[in-house]
Amino acid sequence: MGPIRCLFAAIVLAAVTTAAAGTSERYVAANASRIPNADFQGLGPGADVRTKDNQFAAAFAQIALDGATIDFGFDYQYTRYQYNEVDSRNRDLHRVQLPIWFSVPGERWQLRAYVAPGIFTSSNVLGDFFNRVSSDDLYVSGRVEATRVGAPVSWLIGIAHDRSFGESLTYPVLGLQLSPAESVDIRLAWPDPAVEFALNERQSLSLRVYPAGNQWHVRTDDFSREFDYRFEAWRSQFNWNIGIAGSFSLDLSIGYEFNRSHHWTDDPGARLDASADSQWLYAVGFRLGGGSLPLTHGYHLNR
Repeated sequence: MGPIRCLFAAIVLAAVTTAAAGTSERYVAANASRIPNADFQGLGPGADVRTKDNQFAAAFAQIALDGATIDFGFDYQYTRYQYNEVDSRNRDLHRVQLPIWFSVPGERWQLRAYVAPGIFTSSNVLGDFFNRVSSDDLYVSGRVEATRVGAPVSWLIGIAHDRSFGESLTYPVLGLQLSPAESVDIRLAWPDPAVEFALNERQSLSLRVYPAGNQWHVRTDDFSREFDYRFEAWRSQFNWNIGIAGSFSLDLSIGYEFNRSHHWTDDPGARLDASADSQWLYAVGFRLGGGSLPLTHGYHLNR
């Protein structure tokens, strides 16, 4: 077993063990989503792409300091783009990040943030990580949000730096949070509004819209060439979370991905920039020990 797989196995074992202990600060979550074939525009007849995503996320340790908390986690996502009638091999892309979350309560404002160093690269680099990795494979994303507390309607303001728009970008976060009822939480914020509704103690519904892009550094099979694979999209996602036993719950999602475009280099070396048709998606996952629903290519401030 290689060093990366050993590290992954150790993190999974630690996360599952602590989450099974029932503490609310620790959790394990995983899901798999699929997007059926969608036609490429401008790449010729029959050109299309099918998408597969598998994701694992965990928070496995916490430090508390005078009311403030620091949580340590792990987030891994495997993405596969499979093409028809495109002069390119299918792409297997990986994102591995080690997020650290911060929460600082105050009398009038609550400050929440995360910083997440990680690796965004292709399978051949990850398989021979210590010999093939370069600075181009590494990236740090993060976000800071301040939320007004103690009011029926809470302002939130912040700033984020990540690749959710398909390239490295720093952008503002601004909006409102409100709870018109004890079972309803509404986030009216750019760029990721959301609504969550608790049906009962064991079931909840959520609807969110968010940018679902990413960027990876890719090496060709013979390592003779390299390029950035950029993907841009927005996703609307409806999820039904069902409590099964204890802190174990099931996630069932359906959604719609739109404004999709791929930017990469084909096997002969030509740069391709192609829009893909909007398409429905479905996802199945689980959570153990609480935590938030993992989002494609990212995660919540509250894990």
